[in-house]
Amino acid sequence: MIHDAGRSYSGTMTPDPRAAYAARLSARDAEAARLQAAADRVGRVRVGVVVAAAVAANVGQWSGLFPWWWAAVAAVPLVALFVRSKQLAGRRTRVLRAVRFYRHALDRVAGDWVGRGPDGARFLDPAHPYAADLDLFGPGGLFQRLSVARTADGEALLANWLLAPAPADEVASRQDAVADLRDRLD
Repeated sequence: MIHDAGRSYSGTMTPDPRAAYAARLSARDAEAARLQAAADRVGRVRVGVVVAAAVAANVGQWSGLFPWWWAAVAAVPLVALFVRSKQLAGRRTRVLRAVRFYRHALDRVAGDWVGRGPDGARFLDPAHPYAADLDLFGPGGLFQRLSVARTADGEALLANWLLAPAPADEVASRQDAVADLRDRLD
């Protein structure tokens, strides 16, 4: 791709990665805060339902106006609130994962990525013809720069991509995919 004053060969503006990552990080931070506030509200309502059920059970037991076990009706909203809190926790976990991803991306753009994350040293083969010369693995190596893998299988796949050339048709297919995705950041 040829760049000239921030423009790609197609004449469209190329996005500033730092600005794009910062905007996404800010949006994900706001979403995480919103989800935490919602979870806090659900928690307060759960406590209120439990207190109301306890009061109803006591009033029913001591006053005789209704059977004390009617307080068990509170189990229905408690189950619904429990399910809702689990949903919110799951969504917040995914959003926090995105926050970590964008913070790591900003570190990479700023050059603060060395020493953070796996360095792939276990994949270094001293007999490989170019791995050591190109600093593919180890602290500050290309593997550490590129890797966003979260599983051992993902790391092994990236290492294999770095260690073995791809066939020409696969390279062309990847370049087409990058061209297609380039202007579709989201």
